[in-house]
Amino acid sequence: MRPRRAPAIAWIRAALLALIAIAAAAPASGVISLTAGPGGNGIIINTLLGADTFYNNGYFGQNAVVANVEAGAIWNGHESLTQLTTYISDPTITGTQLGQFDYHATAVGMTIAGQGQFFYYQAGIAPLANLWSASIATTFNGDGSFEITNHSFLYAYKESMNVGRNVDFNIGGGFTFTFHTIADVVNSSWGFEDPAGAAFESRAIDALALANKTTVVLSAGNSGPAGNTVGGPASGYNKIAVAALAADTTANPYTAPSDFSSRGPNDFYNPKTNTIVPKVRAAVDIAAPGEQLALAYYGGATGTNAGGTDLTGGVGVYYLTNAAGTSFAAPIVAGGAALLADYAHVNFSSHGWDGRVIKAVLLNSADKTAGWNNGQHPNLIWGVPFVTTQALDYATGAGRLNLARAYGQFSAGTTDNPTPTPTLSGGTVQPIGWLFGHVYDGSPTDYAIDHLFTTGESFTATLTWFIHRTLNDSTGADNAIATDDRFDNLDLEVWRLIDGQLSSEVAISLAQYNNVQHLSFPIPADGQYLLRVEWVGQAYDLTTHNPASGPLGEDFALAWSNLAVPEPASAGLILIVLFFSLTRRVYRRPCISLSAR
Repeated sequence: MRPRRAPAIAWIRAALLALIAIAAAAPASGVISLTAGPGGNGIIINTLLGADTFYNNGYFGQNAVVANVEAGAIWNGHESLTQLTTYISDPTITGTQLGQFDYHATAVGMTIAGQGQFFYYQAGIAPLANLWSASIATTFNGDGSFEITNHSFLYAYKESMNVGRNVDFNIGGGFTFTFHTIADVVNSSWGFEDPAGAAFESRAIDALALANKTTVVLSAGNSGPAGNTVGGPASGYNKIAVAALAADTTANPYTAPSDFSSRGPNDFYNPKTNTIVPKVRAAVDIAAPGEQLALAYYGGATGTNAGGTDLTGGVGVYYLTNAAGTSFAAPIVAGGAALLADYAHVNFSSHGWDGRVIKAVLLNSADKTAGWNNGQHPNLIWGVPFVTTQALDYATGAGRLNLARAYGQFSAGTTDNPTPTPTLSGGTVQPIGWLFGHVYDGSPTDYAIDHLFTTGESFTATLTWFIHRTLNDSTGADNAIATDDRFDNLDLEVWRLIDGQLSSEVAISLAQYNNVQHLSFPIPADGQYLLRVEWVGQAYDLTTHNPASGPLGEDFALAWSNLAVPEPASAGLILIVLFFSLTRRVYRRPCISLSAR
């Protein structure tokens, strides 16, 4: 268990709240979209997505660690990223391009935790998060693609997710607390073709996420609207795969997927039978803005620009104005996950920053995008009004990230403690909340909701769990293997209660090839309801189970809500003086090559 980092928090939060009061009249800070919103005059993404709710309560990510793992390194010479000091790359690899500064990583780094002149356009989603930069590319090919080795790949992810680093928290008065910790959140905006999530890299990241309970956020890819286009490592399972949303000039922009954004249904690979079931899996988990973003620019002749010329003269004041790609949607979600991890380290036990919990909360609090469809339909044979075998929308997952709702979802109602006593095996819960639980074969885990619902009341519930994969590199990285162990199938059900007894099943999500179940529907009748998690079998199991050790079972996270958490305030238009000030300083350049994602 990683140590709690509470001693530094009270002072930091008080200081930041004071800064908020001082800066109340200043322009809001954040990642900026220069063309979205009414009239195309620009909006602040942080505000659009509700991150201000965290800021107003003193959470800027200061008690969380985010590792950005991708081809190249984030350039800390940029004015928005000078706080970055932790770099990770395999020291045994020499004579290559490993660890070089890269423009793509720099733009991503600012999106997560840009800081610079705080309360201005340089702030990322979690501006005070502890940001690490890990590199995996040993060779940049000059066309946006790159080469890696098992050594470079495993070192970056293992050091970020398993080994960790010391992190210093300066609490003022000359006092600094140092903690050794692993990353709470790992973001990666790179990829390759692997629709079934069966490649070594996809399996290895899944294995590390399971072993360390890490929240892993990955870009879905830029391979377009055809199904089966989400690539590795985002096509794995123990992650949050992020789609991009298109900029527009409506009052509520970024509600439709970008044309380039990859999506499902993706293939499912069964390692026990060595067969592929084609196009049956919802691989995208959530969506975030991914077009027309103004982000930090590195123009040096290294990384993606290897062999080129630094047209900026080494000056760290340049910005992209047309950055687009799932590469930049993913770090927006990673920043949001860091805000939740920050809150969790102050207020909760280890379950609060478990990757399954953070994923469930983010998905359950998402706004439904235009045309959102997870295949819910009535099953007349079963007599169940709402049934889905898909769980998530193929293009946008659970919908658009909504951090204002996520804050309410995470902090209100039941927070991992069903009554009458904390338990992994059921209890009574409030009408909004989250928990970490366990379910066994033949023994469903039930949670009665302490609320009298009314007909038409909205209800959303999300169940997440990890599949079991193992990384074994005991004989060295060159010979490392990542094995498929088992994939348990869990169903999420909603039942109506009459006089405390199960009466009728109202909704069920039973996606067979996903490790996420998701329901969103109007309550069909007045009364009390119950959430049920049921272990229903296995997609595959390559392990040997000893019946004497008890029935098969699985850990899970569950989030649910019926309450109308206030929508985030519409992101205010950027002042025209700010717009022109920004564009005069920008070095314009196409945002990203598709192969770098």
